[in-house]
Amino acid sequence: MKCSNLKKHFIRLSLSICVLIIQGCQQEKSNFYEATTTNQETLREGEYTDTLANGKLIRKAIYKGGRLWEIIEQKDSSGKNLESGSFQKGNGILNIYAPTGKLYARQSMQGGVAHGNTEILDTAGNTIAILEYHHGVLSQAQIIGSHIEKDGKTKNVNFDTKETDKIILQFKAGNSNALYQSLLGEFKKQENPTTFKKYLDFLKELYGELKEYKMETYNLVKHAQLGEGAEVLYLCRFAYCRGAIAMKFFRENDQFKLADFSIQAEPYTPIIQITRIGNPIMENLKAGNYNEIYNNASERFKNTTPKNQFDATIEKLRQLGNITSFQLYQHQVGLAQGKIVVVMIYEVNIGTKENYFEISMTEQSNNKFILEGIQLLK
Repeated sequence: MKCSNLKKHFIRLSLSICVLIIQGCQQEKSNFYEATTTNQETLREGEYTDTLANGKLIRKAIYKGGRLWEIIEQKDSSGKNLESGSFQKGNGILNIYAPTGKLYARQSMQGGVAHGNTEILDTAGNTIAILEYHHGVLSQAQIIGSHIEKDGKTKNVNFDTKETDKIILQFKAGNSNALYQSLLGEFKKQENPTTFKKYLDFLKELYGELKEYKMETYNLVKHAQLGEGAEVLYLCRFAYCRGAIAMKFFRENDQFKLADFSIQAEPYTPIIQITRIGNPIMENLKAGNYNEIYNNASERFKNTTPKNQFDATIEKLRQLGNITSFQLYQHQVGLAQGKIVVVMIYEVNIGTKENYFEISMTEQSNNKFILEGIQLLK
C-alpha cells in the first residue's frame, strides 16, 4: 500500500486508543459507531449494549477481542428497529446510523474491523465521501462534497471555523497553557496541565515544529453525551515530516471546546523515536523470542492474555511461516491517565505474504515503554 498525496487525501489512523480519552463518552465517537476503535483498558469481549444518554437501547452487539462480530439488534432513538446490512461474523457491509435512524454510512467490514470502502452519506442520502480502510487503518479518503458546504462557504452552520484556526495557531506556537484552557471540561478532569504539556512536548520531539497548515475539510457531528460538534482536518507540514491534524470540537457553555485531536504522519514515515519503541518487539518476533516478549509485557497484558492463550496465538503465527522483513507502516500517539500511549502498525512479510501487526505500548518512565497489546491483523 503506497502513500497518497495528502493534498488530495487525508490519512488518519483508527486504532485501539483515542488520542484524548473521555471517560463515559466512548460509546459513540460521532454520528456513527466505529467498530474499529476501543479503549485498551475496556476491550470489549462478549455481548455489549450501547445506549443513548436517556438510557434507550441503540445497539446490542457481540464483540471478540474488541472487534465487532455480530449485531443482535439496532434501534433508533424512537425504538424503531434498523437493518444492519449483510454484516455477519465480523464480515460484510455494515449499515451505520445516526441516533435519529438516518443511514449515515455503509462500511465494509472484515474480521470485525473496517476493511475496504466505507461510503459516507449526508442527510439526503447523497454520498459525500468514500473512505478506504485497510485492516482498520484509514488509508485514504475522497471528499466528494457536503450539503453544508458550497464554494468554500459554510451554510446554515453555527460553527465558526475561525475558532479552529486559533487552536491551530496555539499548537504552532507551542502554547500548552492556552491549548489546555481550550479543552473540554471532561478532558481536564483526567489530565492536568503538566501531563498535557509533557504530551505536547513528546509530539514536538517526534514531528518537529508545525511549519505550515491548511484546513482541508470539516463535518458537523453529534455525540450522544456531548451533543453537537464538528470534526476539522488540517493538512500540515512539520519540521520532520508531512501529515495531518484532526480535531473534534463540542459545545460547552455556548462555546465550542477542543475534545479530541490527533496527529497523523504520512504512512511509512520512519519516525526514529517510534521505531525505537516498536522495533525491539518486532525483532523478537522475527527471531522467535516469544517468551521474552511475554515476560517483558505489562501485568495488564498478562492478566488479559494468559500464557497458554499467548502460546496458542504464537503457534498459529508459526504455521504462517517465518517473518522475513518488517517496516513501520503507521502509528498514533495518545495520552491516557498521564501516560503516553503509542499504537503502531507494522507491515510484515511472513513467507511470501504481506501481513500487518498492531502493537500497543504505554510509557512507564521517560523513554521507556512496556507492551500492552499485540495482534496480527488479518
